[in-house]
Amino acid sequence: EGEGEGEGEGEGEGEGAGEGEGEGEGEGEPTDVEERLLAAFSNADANSDGRLSYSEAAAQLPGLSREQFDDIDTNQDGLLSRAELGETPEPTGCPGSKFDVITEISRHMGDFFLLGLTLFALAVGAMIWRRP
Repeated sequence: EGEGEGEGEGEGEGEGAGEGEGEGEGEGEPTDVEERLLAAFSNADANSDGRLSYSEAAAQLPGLSREQFDDIDTNQDGLLSRAELGETPEPTGCPGSKFDVITEISRHMGDFFLLGLTLFALAVGAMIWRRP
């Protein structure tokens, strides 16, 4: 019994560790390095150009290797942007830029119907009022 239990635990542990190593790699999920650089982005960006060079990033995270930096640098321009570090940009522009006409019209169909009915009643009333 002792051997069987030990073997089962060893197999399960080995599989779990092996599976965990590859999960998330290359899937766009932020790493600890990315999160730490993003959190310190403003301080790390010494020349205030909105991007981090390897030297700026390494000054902020002394253990950062060039390989790690290059893995994060998805467009391979030698600089890290906030987007490459996983930040989602805040919406810009007109708040109505995501305006969906069909949805808005269908939401107000009752209002349009009542408006039309009212205008029709006024037109009929005006015609009756004008008759001699």
